[in-house]
Formats: sequence, C-alpha cells, structure tokens
Amino acid sequence: MSSVATFQIDHEQLLDADGRPTAPLPAFAQDASELLHLYRLMTLCRLFDAKAINLSGSLRMQAYRMAYEIEKDQVVLGRLAQFEQTLHAPELQETQRWITPASLRRTYGEVLLQWQVMREHIENATPSRYTDNTEQFVAAIDD
Repeated sequence: MSSVATFQIDHEQLLDADGRPTAPLPAFAQDASELLHLYRLMTLCRLFDAKAINLSGSLRMQAYRMAYEIEKDQVVLGRLAQFEQTLHAPELQETQRWITPASLRRTYGEVLLQWQVMREHIENATPSRYTDNTEQFVAAIDD
C-alpha cells in the first residue's frame, strides 16, 4: 500500500497530563491573574460561539418554516418579528467585533442584506420569490 499524503503537526507542550509545567512558561503565563483573565475570555467566547451556532440553526428552521407556510398559502407576516429578533440577537451581533474573523463578519453582513430582500418578497406580496430563494438564503446562513 502506498501513501497518498503525510503531514506533521508541530506543537510545544507546556504542561504534562497533570497540568504541571514541562518547561519554563512564557512571560504572560507567569501572572496567575492574567491567566485567569484569558481563561474567562476564552470561556466567554466559547459560550457565544455555542449560542451563535444554535441561533443560526434557529434562523435556518424559521426560514424553512416561512417557506412552507407560504407554499400552504398561510400568512407569515407575524413571523418576521421573530426572525429578526433571532437575526439581531446579541450573540450574533458579537460576530461584528474586531476579534471575529473577517470572513464571519462578512458572512453575517451578507445574511443581513439578503434578509432585506427576502423580507421585501413577503411584504410586497411576492411570496413565491421568497420560496424560490429560500435554499440560497439558508445556504448563506450556513456559511
């Protein structure tokens, strides 16, 4: 059998399995209060990440629900406020901070712009255009 690819991941291990330093720690890690501050920030970021992932799933489901209801000739104007509340949730707003990768900031901005078009389809009584573009819109949310 031949190899198709090989790779190597270089790393520097600073702690052993019990959490004891294996070598001198970097300067920032000498200050316990600084480490605690960094840990809290990291934990907060992970919480926001998890909430943002859940919210994006909710947006996808809400978009599909509106498309389904439109196809069944149901009125969906009442769903717009709920969708926008989710779309503008604080956890998603956090994606616009400088620390967030530019690609994610750009994607959220694109979803906001696409939503304005999708909303207009619903408000301007052209709901078939909403359903025609639902897959593309949900794909943008997935990005």
